[in-house]
Amino acid sequence: FRVLSEQPQEAGPVRYVVELRAGVIIQKIFSKAAGWVLFHAESYPEHEGLQATYEPPKQYLPNPLVAGQKWEWGGKDPTQIDHHEKSRVVGFENVTVAAGKFRAMKVVTEVSGGATPMTRTSWYADGVGLVKSSTEGGQIKYGSELTDYSFKKQPAK
Repeated sequence: FRVLSEQPQEAGPVRYVVELRAGVIIQKIFSKAAGWVLFHAESYPEHEGLQATYEPPKQYLPNPLVAGQKWEWGGKDPTQIDHHEKSRVVGFENVTVAAGKFRAMKVVTEVSGGATPMTRTSWYADGVGLVKSSTEGGQIKYGSELTDYSFKKQPAK
């Protein structure tokens, strides 16, 4: 995955577009405000009309992350199936990915509501964001890692 761009908003914080490539392209939109990283939307550009918008935005992560924090979220996933997440911050670990070496905070999320309960483990580096994630449940296992976190900012207008 990689950060594609920043999108300034007239009313509200800057939104960041992150692209994941895992067989299909997934674009996710995040912002940072009021002690949280907020998740606004995700879309699948190769599949017209396949998208989800979270209104109000989903409280995705506390900001900043502190070992021992816990939070939960419930709602509908992009396929409109009821979805529940229970997350906890474990602590710092050193992580090496294609984009480099990072001291990252490990977050473990238990996901239920679909056909198979899943565990998602994510590592977030200060000043960078998500650098690695791994999801497992039953016979399913997949992950992603940061390949690039540099992007050209839009020129000031």
